[in-house]
Amino acid sequence: MLHRRLLFDDGRGVGEPLNETGVDGHGLIVRGKHYIYLDRKEPSTVFHRQQAVEIFFKPTVSFSELKTSPQNWSSIFHTQWQAIKSHVPPNINLLTLQQWGRHKLLIRLEHIFEKNEGPLSKPATISLSDFFISYNITSVEEMVLGANLKLSDLHRLKWHANNKFPDVHIKSHHSINVTLYPMEIKTFIVVFNKDK
Repeated sequence: MLHRRLLFDDGRGVGEPLNETGVDGHGLIVRGKHYIYLDRKEPSTVFHRQQAVEIFFKPTVSFSELKTSPQNWSSIFHTQWQAIKSHVPPNINLLTLQQWGRHKLLIRLEHIFEKNEGPLSKPATISLSDFFISYNITSVEEMVLGANLKLSDLHRLKWHANNKFPDVHIKSHHSINVTLYPMEIKTFIVVFNKDK
């Protein structure tokens, strides 16, 4: 069910009626898209993961009124910019690339495949030193996922329980080469000097 319209609370947690009539007074309309892809299991897994990333992170097209000529606009403003010089491996997604200060970037990389999900579910290594155009990386610090704490400062609770799983020890990585395992997300603060 994509949308509920109720005149009375249905007791399912909202605590109020859901009578959203919308702009035209006929109720809200939710439109979805369905994709069907038919193939064998192995190529389907690759297609499913990569297509999901492409659909979810598709570019947003926007327009504004131009009060000058396109030639004048492109002479005043930067209309093209490329930050990355090497391709990201097909099993890695650049989840976040955000300026985090004057000479810092916040980078999140994620491995989009599950373990044993096909040929791209192997660990992947990416070199941050060969990643950017016109930026020299001076230091890399791995952070927790929310980027609010250095991974080296993270101290997990130790539970006294019957261990059915091996202990996981997380260590901080200061390396410029990053290896991601299936379904792993890593967050980094990268300090750089700009070449150009």
